[in-house]
Amino acid sequence: MISKSTAKKSATSAKKSSKSSPTAPVTLPAVTSSSSVATSPQSAVAPISAGVVAQCNSLLGQVGALIGPVEQLSAADIRRMLKLRKGGVQVITQVLDLCNQHGITSVGTVTVQNMSAQLARATALNQIGVQMSAVQKALTDASFGAESDSWQCATVLYTTLRRLAIVNPTLAAGLQPVTSFFKTKKTVGKVRVNKAKAKVSAAAKTEEKYASPTETAAPPAAVAPGAGATSSSSTSSTSAAPNGTSGAAPTASVVPASNGIAHP
Repeated sequence: MISKSTAKKSATSAKKSSKSSPTAPVTLPAVTSSSSVATSPQSAVAPISAGVVAQCNSLLGQVGALIGPVEQLSAADIRRMLKLRKGGVQVITQVLDLCNQHGITSVGTVTVQNMSAQLARATALNQIGVQMSAVQKALTDASFGAESDSWQCATVLYTTLRRLAIVNPTLAAGLQPVTSFFKTKKTVGKVRVNKAKAKVSAAAKTEEKYASPTETAAPPAAVAPGAGATSSSSTSSTSAAPNGTSGAAPTASVVPASNGIAHP
């Protein structure tokens, strides 16, 4: 077993060695905010060159040439025209097979060949439209994301420029059109409401400051010691009077006579 003195010596030597050896510096990870990430050059996307834009427009032009001339339909035209019901493609195929089987080629101006050609055209255009819709969705999302990021950077930089414009008149003059653009109806209305509230509050304080003190109510008159008794006696006499204020008619007392006949 290790003695207590040996353990104390080893602990003392360990403390001395730890004090003599220099400690390595501790480095903390850098913290970046969302705004710094959005504006850092490392996160910047590659710009789209004018050649790429021209190439995409050329491909879209080829798609337009492939479709051919199309009659522009108004909303009224779309409401008036027949709509293909769900599952109608299979029905058209069955009708086409039955017409070919029984030798029916046309009914008036309606021909089986035209029906078959229009069905094939609609199928091909729908296949192109599915891919075009996916590309359109990706294009819309990418454009919206780029606009949102650029506007976020603009608002951050505009806030910084406004603070610097306090001590820089030239910057303040150049920033005036941008400031007027940032003044939307909501912010202008809020400023007007705050000004109106400030005016009402100032008027209330002024009125409270210069208002005349309210008059105190007069104390009740003192009652004499004998007044209570006088009033009570007069009240009792009034109630006992035959012609009181109650409106009851006076009644005559009946005096009985000695002969048994009552005389009023």
